[in-house]
Amino acid sequence: MRIVALLSVILLGASCAFFSARASELPSIETLAQSPHLADAQMSPTGGYFAARVSQGDLRAFSLYRLQDGALEPLFQAVDTEDVFVQWSRWISDDALLLRIGRYGGSKVSVYVDGERERMRPYFASNLFVLTLDSLGEDDEKPLRRIAEESQLVSILPSDPDHILVEKWSGCCSREVYKVNIRADEKPVRVQDRIRNVYSWTADRNGNVRVGYGADSDNNRVLVARLHGEEEYQDLSHLVDDVDKRFYPLAFTEDLNRLYVGSNHETDTIAVYIYDLATNAFVEQVYHNPDFDVSSIDVGMRTGALRSVSFEASGTETVYFDPLMKGEISKLERNFPDSAVYFSSFSDNADFGIVSVSAPNFPEQLYVYDREGKKLHPLPEQYPGLPPDVLGDQFADSYPSRDGLSIPAYVTLPPGLDSLKAAKNIPFIIMPHGGPAHRDFAGFDIWAQSYAMLGYGVLQMNFRGSTGYGLEFEKAGRRQWGETMQDDITDGVRWLIEEGMADPERIAIVGASYGGYAALMGVIKTPELYQCAVAFAGVTNLFDLLKYADRDSYVVRLIGDRFQDDEDLEFNSPLFRDKDVGRPVMLIHGRLDGVVPFEHSENFYTRLKFDDKPVEFVQLPRTGHGLNDYDDRLRFYDEQRRYIHGCMGGEE
Repeated sequence: MRIVALLSVILLGASCAFFSARASELPSIETLAQSPHLADAQMSPTGGYFAARVSQGDLRAFSLYRLQDGALEPLFQAVDTEDVFVQWSRWISDDALLLRIGRYGGSKVSVYVDGERERMRPYFASNLFVLTLDSLGEDDEKPLRRIAEESQLVSILPSDPDHILVEKWSGCCSREVYKVNIRADEKPVRVQDRIRNVYSWTADRNGNVRVGYGADSDNNRVLVARLHGEEEYQDLSHLVDDVDKRFYPLAFTEDLNRLYVGSNHETDTIAVYIYDLATNAFVEQVYHNPDFDVSSIDVGMRTGALRSVSFEASGTETVYFDPLMKGEISKLERNFPDSAVYFSSFSDNADFGIVSVSAPNFPEQLYVYDREGKKLHPLPEQYPGLPPDVLGDQFADSYPSRDGLSIPAYVTLPPGLDSLKAAKNIPFIIMPHGGPAHRDFAGFDIWAQSYAMLGYGVLQMNFRGSTGYGLEFEKAGRRQWGETMQDDITDGVRWLIEEGMADPERIAIVGASYGGYAALMGVIKTPELYQCAVAFAGVTNLFDLLKYADRDSYVVRLIGDRFQDDEDLEFNSPLFRDKDVGRPVMLIHGRLDGVVPFEHSENFYTRLKFDDKPVEFVQLPRTGHGLNDYDDRLRFYDEQRRYIHGCMGGEE
């Protein structure tokens, strides 16, 4: 079946219509349920074109535009359907885009949809398509051309714009790499044979596959690499044999026998090093922050020069090494004080870019940056209809846990409160993050702001086990589900009360995934602190998360061993603590959730109803582990806002 029959493809000739903001009105549920209007925004290599994921109400699409003095002239749009959607895109050259398209297909599994059990095709996204600008003529019925099936991108080839490298599974445990022509129908050429247990490959900027990573059946990690110009691989698995000592090959340097790597071999937080493959030794520490892990680097594709390093502080912060980029971002930061400013995309010659500007009380605004013309052209608003005067300020702080650990926290206050001291005895929402191997950042958060605009304060904390703060902070949370990780959340509530910010009689706890689990454990362990809990996709049965896990796997290290730690796992599973639930609970779960199965909430709801506990259960028919469906997002915001308002003493 041709892709045109699966995707709704539109060639656009008129200007796009965008919603306009309605100042000074409390935003509607429809406004809150929007996805950011533009995502994955990318400038073409010479700056003449712009591609992005576009959301507008229930419309989700991939769109391509020509840039004319900062204005967007629409050229092409591929609208998501129920079965097919564009996951991401990447410029291969100035006239060609690579698109990864997800679809439903393959073997079937049984799921609930719209209240009935039916057969549905599970999701997988593996097909790569190319879109070339010369294919957009009016008579062309097939602008998208499939070039690789069930493949992952390894690398585009800067010196060869007609080809890319992709990897495909070869047997159960390994991948091979092929060179694929994006402009002509010819048989792909295999350029890297399988090596057992290697399933992720990295190429240098000349297109030579040089580094492979994977793991064997016993979860022992495998790393191989070869010198420039040589055929034989050397085994570097000793660099990754300790799960707590990180070694991440990131990119090749100007010297094709040296790699930029992320490592904590001599530091607690992850730093950037240069590693020499010829001598098998660390050569130089390029960047290190003693408090925060490095999260990513940006390297010139054609030169191997390090342009920037990003790390996870209160927000993602970037240190620029490229003098031009450093100078340009400094100018922009002066124009946008108290805001996070960074380049999300750059043309090859740096004459054009996409600039992102945001603040905790200001949703991201994207601009087209014209360096030569010294102009910034604003792109459409990310959240149309969201006036700034309804958004609250956010403040970064920390509080001590009961055992003395400092817990980073972010407090979002209702509009009009300009400091933490100004918050006096107000109602609060406690909102622990998911993961738990994840973290919250300072910055605009639509979920937190949806509470702040209604008069609630919001506390988000990075409890022990959160990522980004180094190895020891992360390790402190291992096998602490419901224990010290939960205590960190509890200590945050008591901190709010002791500081006089929170009204102790008007506090609720809400969260998603692990955050949903923490919300439920909150009203089990310390129900006196809360009026109610809302758990979206919350974990209720720890044994279920471990039933397929090998005993030395990451999830066992994180949660516990289902045989040796069975008593602790039962004690810290909400499903088996149903009689201890001391406050009303709302459960929300997507029927298509493939991460935390729907049955976690369904079974817990059954037990609570049997116990005659106050509980509501909201079932979202088209939702997986995230809130990707617009209609389900509408219901999510409506139901949980109604519920919170009621349990805090308001009228429903």
